[in-house]
Amino acid sequence: MKSSKPLYRWVFALIMLGFVVTAVLLALMPARVPMHYNAAGEVDRIGSKYENLLLPCSTALFGAMFLVLARHMGNMNPGNERPLLVCNIAMCAGLNVLYSALMVKSLFLADRQAEEVDITKFMAIAIGLVLIITGNRMPKATRNAAFGLRTTWSSKNDVVWQRCQRFGGYTGVAAGIFLIVLSCFLTGAAISAAMLAVILLWTFVCICASKKIYQKWEQEQKAGQ
Repeated sequence: MKSSKPLYRWVFALIMLGFVVTAVLLALMPARVPMHYNAAGEVDRIGSKYENLLLPCSTALFGAMFLVLARHMGNMNPGNERPLLVCNIAMCAGLNVLYSALMVKSLFLADRQAEEVDITKFMAIAIGLVLIITGNRMPKATRNAAFGLRTTWSSKNDVVWQRCQRFGGYTGVAAGIFLIVLSCFLTGAAISAAMLAVILLWTFVCICASKKIYQKWEQEQKAGQ
């Protein structure tokens, strides 16, 4: 089994990179910058540039939580450690890209070209990539209490669990690709609505599918008796 130590290093490196990029951009920013955007990606609040320090701190918080979870799950079942770490890396990288885009837009807002930067596009791409990477790792996860397509039905046994993870993984990758494609054609509030709709639809379909998969497994058991 491959060592997970390099993956832990990647998470730490991405967390530190977030702080370094933030420090550099803060040194270049004016004292007050846009600090919040509405669903259409338009500025609706101005604040101190130092509020941006919350961005890498949030990445560090989420990253640390997933590291603890990955270590705990790894102690219970080593096969679940790497999928969680890979998803953690994807999340930290996605947050770094999104937060960097927000700060760069604030930095160059005086330039008219900066107004053309649609933050919602970065959000859709970042979430799409996270869905693709998470979906890729789901089929590799064994039954656990923290990661994967977890429902009452999917947790019944290992066979149903693996079938559900394959379904959730494939559809998660499809949903991620679909979001990235949508980001090429939609803007502002339309992208925000599309992101919410895709995530909710994917979640609903996965829950329904887990029930169907379990029912099919039950039928197979009855037919085999």
